Amino acid sequence: MGGTLVQEIAIIGASTAGLYAAELLSLAGMRVTVYERSPVLDPQERTYIITSSLEHALPDLKPTLVRHKVNHILLEAEGQTADIKLSKPDLILDRRELILELTQRAENAGVEIRLNTEFIGFNRSTEDVALRFSSGQTQFSAKADWLIGADGVNSAVRRSAGMEPIQTVPLLQARVNLPESWDSGVTKVWFVPTQTPYFYWLIPDRKGKGAVGLIAETGADIRGLLDSFLEEHGFEAISYQSGQASLHARRLQNDVQVGGLPVCLVGDAAGQVKVSTVGGTVTGLNGARAISKRILSRSSHSHINTALDRELNLHLFIRTLLKRMRAEDYASMLKAINPAVKALLSERDRDSMRWHFWKLPFLQPQFIPLGLRLVLRRIE
Repeated sequence: MGGTLVQEIAIIGASTAGLYAAELLSLAGMRVTVYERSPVLDPQERTYIITSSLEHALPDLKPTLVRHKVNHILLEAEGQTADIKLSKPDLILDRRELILELTQRAENAGVEIRLNTEFIGFNRSTEDVALRFSSGQTQFSAKADWLIGADGVNSAVRRSAGMEPIQTVPLLQARVNLPESWDSGVTKVWFVPTQTPYFYWLIPDRKGKGAVGLIAETGADIRGLLDSFLEEHGFEAISYQSGQASLHARRLQNDVQVGGLPVCLVGDAAGQVKVSTVGGTVTGLNGARAISKRILSRSSHSHINTALDRELNLHLFIRTLLKRMRAEDYASMLKAINPAVKALLSERDRDSMRWHFWKLPFLQPQFIPLGLRLVLRRIE
């Protein structure tokens, strides 16, 4: 076994949240090392649609990362549609390009990134808890003042720290050629609750291409569902992009002391995902900013970000209602979307709904009986 390394901040996982936290802490004068188990940083491609809040969560976003923009979201259920015009367009990015850009930003800020280095647990036999790593055939230990777990849905940090596992759902999307008639400024969402309690989507991309995908429940035949949907709507898959998304839960433990070592989780490892849409890029970046502020202020507060927790809890409440909806409920909801509701949804994106969601019943009273039915309805 090799010697012991010492640094102030250790971050496990070169994820978007982990890399952004590393950048912020290093710019503030901290010594930061990111440990990534992959021997080469070559993230999988995946087409993302992200709200304009990304530009606030990640200042100085490189303009070339935005591959495309959409200014309309078309919702459909049982033949009923609703068209939401966005006051600020949603941004289309590729996950791989975003991670590589954040890697460069972190390195420019002075962060050390160690590839081919896997976190394997804690060494509690010493007076101060040490971190154990494996790199090839070599094992070594390192010490830190803080440990940030940013290592995704199957977080080794979460498991090694004794925190409960996080719930996940699979997602799958296919790259497709779009028909010439498709408006490249429109993304579409289909609600088909007999097939998935989530939804199908189409994200237009540059050069006449796009991504069609869905989120499904664990154990579902997600490939079969997607292929049937593609055939029904006249799309042909060019390639597939898959992944697992973590799910936020109330009172999910993301903060623990291992010996005297503070251990915190961010991003997918922390379930910092809006479960209404299963989107976590902006919330993960906000989580990274929050933990950075906490470390720099030397706060012992156990909640990384109360505002973020409340936002995520709202989306958990919305998801609870959506899971109880039938096809006719979705159709009724879309039919009830009036100009006042459209105006609210246009101005307030999916990452800033906490103060505005509760206005919807006042803007459209028809939502009240629908909401009451869903609250009283048991999932069948």
